[in-house]
Parts: sequence; structure tokens; C-alpha cells
Amino acid sequence: MYFLHLVLIKILDVRKTVKKAIVSMHKKIILFIGLLLMPLLLMAEANNISISGQVLNADDKQVRIVLHSFVPGEEDHASTTSLDDKNNFQFVAYIREAMFGRIYYGKHSAVIFVEPGAQLQIVFDASNFATSIRFSGDGAKDNNYLSKFYLTHEISANDLREKFKKNTVEEFVAWTRKRKENQLIELTSSRPSLSPALYTYQQANIDYLWANDLFAYAGQLQNAKGKKTKLPENYYSFIDEVKLHNYDVIYLDSYRSFLTNYMQYLYANAYKMKPEEDKQYYNHIYELAAENLRALPKYHVQAVYLVEAISYIGLDVVKDEYIEFANECPVQPYKNELHELIKMQNVFEVKKPKVVFMDKNGREVPLSVLKGHIVLVRFDNNIQDTDPAELKKRDEMLQQQLAAFKDVKFLQLSMIDNRDAYERMVYADANDYLKSIINRPKPGQQVKLPDWSYVVLNREGLVVSNSLDDPNNELAIEKLKVILQQDDQIAAEQAP
Repeated sequence: MYFLHLVLIKILDVRKTVKKAIVSMHKKIILFIGLLLMPLLLMAEANNISISGQVLNADDKQVRIVLHSFVPGEEDHASTTSLDDKNNFQFVAYIREAMFGRIYYGKHSAVIFVEPGAQLQIVFDASNFATSIRFSGDGAKDNNYLSKFYLTHEISANDLREKFKKNTVEEFVAWTRKRKENQLIELTSSRPSLSPALYTYQQANIDYLWANDLFAYAGQLQNAKGKKTKLPENYYSFIDEVKLHNYDVIYLDSYRSFLTNYMQYLYANAYKMKPEEDKQYYNHIYELAAENLRALPKYHVQAVYLVEAISYIGLDVVKDEYIEFANECPVQPYKNELHELIKMQNVFEVKKPKVVFMDKNGREVPLSVLKGHIVLVRFDNNIQDTDPAELKKRDEMLQQQLAAFKDVKFLQLSMIDNRDAYERMVYADANDYLKSIINRPKPGQQVKLPDWSYVVLNREGLVVSNSLDDPNNELAIEKLKVILQQDDQIAAEQAP
């Protein structure tokens, strides 16, 4: 009995030891996971930004802050915040890189610049927004510089038009050059107090603002009524003074505007016509961007114009390679946006694609001529690899099956010669057609297809059955029977 008692005590001690070991192991695992996640948590904390402030003499109870993202599909960080009882506001966001944005109050706004981890404070007087705005905290010197820069150098559209009217070409070019030089002198003198990121951005920003003014002047001369002033031969030499492929500053609005202006300049030189008169305008812009830009600027321009083409005109003008671009674009937000636009196309009235087949003799067979008949179309996918005896056996079987259907036409086509027509017919809905293009095998990509594909068309020329692999024609024949039975039923109901 005593021995049994000792054994029980020993067992309990072992259980306690095991329990302690398990608890200890759990703690170690949790600690280990915590250590693994710690860098990520610290990184997230380092990327959080806060913009807070106060409005003096407030006459509006809301402040809106927007941090702009240039990429379609990647949303801006934006928030409209109500002022509290003391007219204070706060905005928080997670960012991964330096960003430009704006703070809006009523009809007023100002540029802001933040880097990951910034804690920026803003104070302004509602009665005098532009001249009273002041910044403190992280990035205060950057933002105070920007505020002064735009207050000093920003020119309204009306004032710029007055410059256009009053100045000759030479005078306007000289004025913009002097203006740019003064801006660079101010930037250089402020450099010790600015962050390296803002200094780099602002150097480029000054260049592109200058170039955009020159583009604008040339544009107003070309659109002016009456006698037009001729530009000097070297007028557009300023294009060579700025960087076309400045990937690091794509976030600048001035750079994106410059890219658009540059594409319009190339288009005007190449086609000598207005965009609204050119049915191939988007095709031409797409091609010009591919020829003259590279990497991110190229994708940006192509994506912007493709978004416009899809959004405002519809998919009937969008070529296959546009959709392939949307699928292959290495910039994921662009890809997401373009694919979303494709999915949304059911809100547009898109023309159904025209379908024209090519028979084995090279003659065109439009789908429209088959309307009014029930048609069984067989597409031979691998005719060159098919055993002739097997093909003959298939043909004889099909002829026997179709003999019972006097009102059915049979059409045999090569898939190689009719791939596009097949897709346009099967995917008559524009959305599905575009999806088929996106998923189309790329050149050199090996995809195993069945030897034959069968399609059944009703009397309206619409696909009612699409059998990718139907060795004994069972699905196709069954569908033909159903269509004919429906025809008989309709005829019986309409009989007097």
C-alpha cells in the first residue's frame, strides 16, 4: 500500500513537471513569434503618419486632407474631419514612401508633403488662409518652404493667359527662364533645411512647371483665332533639358502633366489633326507612348489613355493588345484598375463583335449568312496531327447522326484560321470576349487542346452549346434535338 502511494505521488510530480514544461514551451513559442513580428510592428509604426492642427477664427467646421497617389486603382489617403469644440482636427494614415497631398478648408487649399513616420502640425487663420498657414513638428521646414514657394510663384490661369496675350514668343520664353532661375536660387539657399527627398522632388518640380508653361503657351498660339504666330524652330528644345524617364518623381503632378503634354506634342507632329477628329486617337497615343517612353512613365501614359478609352468610349474601340497590356503590366495597381474597368463594361452599350469565318478554301463565311438555320460547327484544333482513318471514322459517324436532321447545316473549320472568330462567336458578350483575350495562350506557350470543338448555333446565330471535347458528338446531337423539339412545340402552339 505504501509502495502504491509513492507511485501515485511520483506520477503526480511527473504530471506537474510536464505541465510546467508545456506552459514554458507555450511562453517560448509566443515570445519567439513576438520577436519575429516585432520588426514588422516597428516598421508599421514607423510608417504611420499624423497630421493635426487648429483653425483660428473658424467659419467652417470641416477640414479635408488628401495624400495623392498617382496610380489608377490605388486609392488616395483621404479624410474629411470635423473640428472639435476647440477647432482642432487630426488625420492619420499609413504610408510607405514620401507623398504629396493637399489640405482643404472651404474654398482654400495648400500643398503638403509628408514622409513615413511624420507627426506634422498645421495652424491657420480661416480669414486669411494662404498667408497665415504655418507648420510645426516633423517636416515643418519642408512644408513652410512649399507654402512660401507656391504663395510667391504660383500663377493663376487668368494671369497666365494675360501673359500669353501681352508677350511675344521671345518675351514669354525669357520670362519663364528667369522665373525658373529664381526658383532654383531660392531652392538652393533653402537646401540645408530641407529633407533630401523634398529637395530632389522640388528640383524636378521646378523643371516640369517651367516646361508645362511653355507647352501651354504653344498650345494657345495654335488654338488662337486669326493670324497665328509661328514658333521658332528651336522652341521645343526645352524638352531636351528635362528628364523624360524620371521614374523617381512620378508622384509629382507637374511630371505627370508634362508626360501628357509631351504625348500631345508627339501626336500633333505625327498626325497633324485634332484628337476629336481621329477615330484611331487612342491607338496612336498608345503606340507613341510605346515608341518614345519606357518603364514606369510608359506604363503610366498607356494606362491613363487606356482608362480614358474604356471609360468614355467603350470597349468596341479597345484593341486586343490593350487588354494584353492590362494583363501583363508589371505595375499591379494599373493592372487592377484596368481589369476592374473591363469587368464594369456591362454598364456600356458595346457593339457585339462581328464574326467572319474562313473556310478551308480561304473563302469568308460571315456568321450573319447562317442566321435562320440551325448550324453545327466543328473546329479542328489539331488537324495536322490527326490520324486520317480516325478523321474519316468521325466524319462518317457525324454524317449518319445528322442525316436525321434535315434542317441542320454542318460547317467544318480549322481552329488555326478561325481562332478569333471562334472567340468572338462563343464570347458574344463583350465582357466574356475580353476575358478570353486575357486568358489566351501567349506565343510559344504550349496548351493542350482537344482535337475537336463543337459549337451549335440557333436560328438567331447565337451559341447554345459549346463542347470543347465531345468524341462521339453526344452533347452536340442532344442539343440539336432539343432545339428542333422547341421549334416543333412553337409551331404547334402557333398553328390555327
